[in-house]
Amino acid sequence: MPGNDLVFYGTTGPGGGADGGAQSDPNLFLGRFRSSTSLDEFRSTLTATQLARDRHTIVDATRIGDGADAHELKWLLIQTGPAALYASRIMSFDDATGEFKLEARTPATAVIGDDYAVFARNNVWNDVTIAQSRDGDQQFRCISLRNEHGVQITNVKIHFEALNLDGSEFARLNQTNQIQPFIERADGVTDILDSFGQRDPLGGPDNFIGSGGWQTPATRAMADTTIATLANTFSDAIWMRRLLAPDLLRRRRSVAIKVVASTDIGGSDPDPLVGACILAFDVLGEDPTVELEVDRFVHIDGGARLKATVTDSAGPVTDDDVQFVVKAGDQGTIVTDGDPDVGFDELNEDGCAFATFLSPSDPIFEGDATHPQAIVGAGDEVGDP
Repeated sequence: MPGNDLVFYGTTGPGGGADGGAQSDPNLFLGRFRSSTSLDEFRSTLTATQLARDRHTIVDATRIGDGADAHELKWLLIQTGPAALYASRIMSFDDATGEFKLEARTPATAVIGDDYAVFARNNVWNDVTIAQSRDGDQQFRCISLRNEHGVQITNVKIHFEALNLDGSEFARLNQTNQIQPFIERADGVTDILDSFGQRDPLGGPDNFIGSGGWQTPATRAMADTTIATLANTFSDAIWMRRLLAPDLLRRRRSVAIKVVASTDIGGSDPDPLVGACILAFDVLGEDPTVELEVDRFVHIDGGARLKATVTDSAGPVTDDDVQFVVKAGDQGTIVTDGDPDVGFDELNEDGCAFATFLSPSDPIFEGDATHPQAIVGAGDEVGDP
């Protein structure tokens, strides 16, 4: 009776006719009924036990043939065994051996027979666009927790665990029993709370717990709202809010949060029974513009001060570093304050970073052109280049 018996699904949204109805579009996970689409891409079992020195990898020979790097930058969750509830991004996948290389080591040795699940990005939330990451954004989705454990489970609680973000960016409301249809919305931007913080009863009591607003428990200790009991094969809706403050997320990054359902049911794996899913998406930052200025003409055995100014559509970029280099094959060297590393300087509040160029002293290079460069990180993320 393992932890993968607590399964998270999408919801059908408007038009859904019954529990388990078809709906594979995450943009339409808007309540009403549980859909047939589970939030994981697939679930499987380890076919080898980790060695102590190799706890950053796991092996599942049944995945051989999935394709070269077919699972790169997806998220993997171990569901049972000593490493249960461990989650990590997959940095690379070996199609010939079924080996997953993980971003971080497991806290305990995962063994043959342990269950795991893989979650693709955008399984619930779209990527955050450049405009949304700059200006702020609020969206809503409704997912469903289904009990497939074979028996009624009790004292069920829901909480978030931040993986690649501050968990305060998410909040949720959950229901207290298995009444369907759940509350629904026609779109993902309309709150289920009105301007007074009250909920739409859908023609009667809405069956949500208590009268409070959005909950933001980010650790198990804060999981203070209980769904209570959940009968076997029954589901509960969990409405979620993703709230991004303006200018909080202008830079590109990957985001993930783990939604955890805990119970007091013993005799399971994990014990007490716990299940989880991972919600992952990317924040898309725009490529910045870099201008490099030189404060004087440079002579043999001389130098110049370099100033790099980095901006994007919102103005100066202040949360990044600039690397100063001389183009390969050119003469001269560059010196920085070494912040944060040698060859780098940190952008100040005006979006500026500084370095010093030192020209060669040998007269043989007089008249040669040298090209100093300022480099700022941008572009798509890769798993294991």
